[in-house]
Amino acid sequence: MRTYTLLIVDDQADAAEQLRSGIEGISPGVFDIAVMNAVQAIQQIYEKSYDAYFLDIEMPSCSGFQLASRIKERDKDALIIFQTTHEDYSVWGYDYAVFRFISKYKMMQMLPGAIQALKEELARRNVFMEAYNSEKKAVQLAVNAIHCAYMEHGMLTLVTEGGTFTARCGIHELMSAYPMIPFASPQKGYIVNLEWIGYLDYESNMIYMKQGGCVKISRRKRMEFYQRYSEGY
Repeated sequence: MRTYTLLIVDDQADAAEQLRSGIEGISPGVFDIAVMNAVQAIQQIYEKSYDAYFLDIEMPSCSGFQLASRIKERDKDALIIFQTTHEDYSVWGYDYAVFRFISKYKMMQMLPGAIQALKEELARRNVFMEAYNSEKKAVQLAVNAIHCAYMEHGMLTLVTEGGTFTARCGIHELMSAYPMIPFASPQKGYIVNLEWIGYLDYESNMIYMKQGGCVKISRRKRMEFYQRYSEGY
């Protein structure tokens, strides 16, 4: 079993230790947990990255919001979970693309679900497949990084933020091999990763991807695609 690194940042040492104990009790041996206050975190945040972060929002030296901004500067896809006694702050979390929000008043009720979701997301991010780059050299590609894929000249073309790759498999093989990745087919011979969709235009039946580009949802695929999309992605 892989161990993931996790950083807890809270200026209240007792609260941080309670959170650490809660996480270890829910998922023993899964996380290698470090605990810091805000000052320590600011000093080290650019030196080391973690698989996930638990940040207290209300800290006098540096708020969790400020710390989240610095973390996102280094890693825009960082998994951040905010915790606070002020539940109305939860709406602000969307500005920082946080993974979850936990009320300190409901810590023990909310923590198990947050940890389970975190483990599932980390598992998705750590699934790799063999692909070929533009120089036709074999590389290990994170499957979750695939924005979309389509068949071309008998090869599967994989589009990612880091470039385009190819694989020696078909679309159905890819979807069957990695069911934990939310792929869906908007038209024949084409799939998109639902996590990379930025916007759906239901009037024109057009998909706009987060990193640019768009694809039409065919008439034949509409019912199937929208059903898949409505499942929670």
